[in-house]
Amino acid sequence: MNICPSSLALNFGVIASMFLASCGGTPADPAHLVEIFYLPHPPAEAIVTKADAVLAKYPKFTVHKCVFGDQSCQSLVDKYSLQDHMPVAIFIGGTDTFTVNGKKIQLRNFPAGDAFIPSFEGGWSYDDLDKILQSIH
Repeated sequence: MNICPSSLALNFGVIASMFLASCGGTPADPAHLVEIFYLPHPPAEAIVTKADAVLAKYPKFTVHKCVFGDQSCQSLVDKYSLQDHMPVAIFIGGTDTFTVNGKKIQLRNFPAGDAFIPSFEGGWSYDDLDKILQSIH
């Protein structure tokens, strides 16, 4: 027997999307899924907070956050082969690599100019993140 509680208002990100799909409903658009992986340390958490401020401008996106080391996120860490030690990785629509203004960027590590540890400075900025979201929006 397939029980589908159609009257429930579900807003639980990825889990709700999978549940609705199993009930014949419409899951969240995968292109509008943002998955943020981060270390449970204040410098990485600060980057996530700043990324959240950019994401807040785009309500169509569903955001799922995973803390590195949390066993409940391990399948997603494995899915994206996140083996290297990095403070932050952001995937949008299943990828972390984009071209912005003709430049290939990867949404990994600290944003340029906002690195707690210079060796973990990535080649992206909050402006890049905003442009990526705007182009998908």
